[in-house]
Amino acid sequence: MTVDVTTLRRKVGAGATVYDADLQSILDAASALLTEYVGDAEIGDAILDRAQLLVAAEMFHQDKAPNGIVNQQYDTADGTGVTPIRIGRDPLAPAYPLLAPFVSGKFFCA
Repeated sequence: MTVDVTTLRRKVGAGATVYDADLQSILDAASALLTEYVGDAEIGDAILDRAQLLVAAEMFHQDKAPNGIVNQQYDTADGTGVTPIRIGRDPLAPAYPLLAPFVSGKFFCA
Protein backbone atom coordinates (compact mmCIF):
# COMPACT_ATOMS: atom_id res chain seq x y z
CA MET A 1 0.00 0.00 0.00
CA THR A 2 1.52 3.24 -1.12
CA VAL A 3 -0.86 6.04 -0.13
CA ASP A 4 1.13 8.99 1.17
CA VAL A 5 0.43 11.78 3.65
CA THR A 6 -0.17 14.34 0.89
CA THR A 7 -2.86 12.18 -0.70
CA LEU A 8 -4.60 11.61 2.63
CA ARG A 9 -4.36 15.32 3.52
CA ARG A 10 -6.03 16.24 0.22
CA LYS A 11 -8.72 13.55 0.59
CA VAL A 12 -9.82 14.66 4.05
CA GLY A 13 -9.23 18.39 3.57
CA ALA A 14 -6.75 18.53 6.46
CA GLY A 15 -5.22 21.94 6.94
CA ALA A 16 -1.69 22.87 7.87
CA THR A 17 -2.49 22.46 11.58
CA VAL A 18 -2.66 18.68 11.15
CA TYR A 19 0.81 17.20 11.54
CA ASP A 20 2.26 14.86 8.92
CA ALA A 21 3.18 12.43 11.70
CA ASP A 22 -0.48 12.18 12.77
CA LEU A 23 -1.59 11.48 9.20
CA GLN A 24 1.20 8.91 8.79
CA SER A 25 0.07 7.19 11.98
CA ILE A 26 -3.46 6.94 10.57
CA LEU A 27 -2.11 5.52 7.29
CA ASP A 28 -0.04 2.95 9.20
CA ALA A 29 -3.06 1.87 11.25
CA ALA A 30 -5.22 1.63 8.12
CA SER A 31 -2.57 -0.51 6.46
CA ALA A 32 -2.37 -2.83 9.47
CA LEU A 33 -6.15 -3.26 9.60
CA LEU A 34 -6.32 -4.02 5.88
CA THR A 35 -3.41 -6.46 6.03
CA GLU A 36 -5.17 -8.36 8.79
CA TYR A 37 -8.52 -8.30 6.97
CA VAL A 38 -7.35 -9.39 3.51
CA GLY A 39 -4.92 -12.01 4.77
CA ASP A 40 -3.33 -13.83 1.86
CA ALA A 41 -5.93 -12.77 -0.73
CA GLU A 42 -4.41 -11.62 -4.01
CA ILE A 43 -5.51 -8.04 -4.53
CA GLY A 44 -4.03 -5.54 -6.97
CA ASP A 45 -2.08 -2.55 -5.73
CA ALA A 46 -4.60 -0.04 -7.10
CA ILE A 47 -7.44 -1.68 -5.16
CA LEU A 48 -5.39 -1.89 -1.96
CA ASP A 49 -4.32 1.74 -2.27
CA ARG A 50 -7.92 2.85 -2.72
CA ALA A 51 -9.00 0.75 0.26
CA GLN A 52 -6.20 2.21 2.40
CA LEU A 53 -7.23 5.75 1.47
CA LEU A 54 -10.89 5.05 2.29
CA VAL A 55 -10.06 3.45 5.63
CA ALA A 56 -7.57 6.18 6.57
CA ALA A 57 -10.12 8.89 5.72
CA GLU A 58 -12.70 7.12 7.88
CA MET A 59 -10.22 6.94 10.76
CA PHE A 60 -9.34 10.63 10.36
CA HIS A 61 -13.01 11.61 10.55
CA GLN A 62 -13.54 9.36 13.58
CA ASP A 63 -10.77 11.24 15.37
CA LYS A 64 -12.45 14.55 14.55
CA ALA A 65 -15.83 13.36 15.84
CA PRO A 66 -15.18 11.61 19.16
CA ASN A 67 -18.88 11.66 20.02
CA GLY A 68 -19.73 10.07 16.67
CA ILE A 69 -21.28 13.16 15.06
CA VAL A 70 -19.63 15.61 12.71
CA ASN A 71 -21.23 18.68 11.14
CA GLN A 72 -20.79 18.44 7.39
CA GLN A 73 -20.95 21.75 5.54
CA TYR A 74 -22.39 22.08 2.06
CA ASP A 75 -22.63 25.09 -0.21
CA THR A 76 -26.27 26.02 -0.66
CA ALA A 77 -27.94 29.10 -2.08
CA ASP A 78 -29.65 29.97 1.19
CA GLY A 79 -26.56 29.34 3.36
CA THR A 80 -28.15 26.61 5.48
CA GLY A 81 -25.80 23.88 4.31
CA VAL A 82 -24.81 22.30 7.62
CA THR A 83 -25.94 18.76 8.26
CA PRO A 84 -25.00 16.52 11.20
CA ILE A 85 -23.59 13.21 9.97
CA ARG A 86 -23.00 10.14 12.12
CA ILE A 87 -19.56 8.60 11.71
CA GLY A 88 -19.44 4.80 11.68
CA ARG A 89 -17.62 2.76 14.30
CA ASP A 90 -15.90 0.32 11.95
CA PRO A 91 -13.14 2.07 10.00
CA LEU A 92 -13.07 -0.76 7.46
CA ALA A 93 -16.72 -0.20 6.48
CA PRO A 94 -16.01 1.90 3.36
CA ALA A 95 -13.52 -0.71 2.09
CA TYR A 96 -15.69 -3.81 2.47
CA PRO A 97 -17.61 -3.43 -0.81
CA LEU A 98 -14.38 -2.71 -2.68
CA LEU A 99 -12.64 -5.78 -1.26
CA ALA A 100 -15.63 -8.17 -1.31
CA PRO A 101 -14.81 -9.73 -4.70
CA PHE A 102 -11.34 -10.68 -3.44
CA VAL A 103 -11.99 -11.66 0.18
CA SER A 104 -14.49 -14.44 0.66
CA GLY A 105 -15.88 -15.75 3.90
CA LYS A 106 -15.08 -12.61 5.90
CA PHE A 107 -17.78 -10.89 7.91
CA PHE A 108 -18.76 -7.35 7.06
CA CYS A 109 -21.82 -5.15 7.27
CA ALA A 110 -22.58 -3.06 4.20
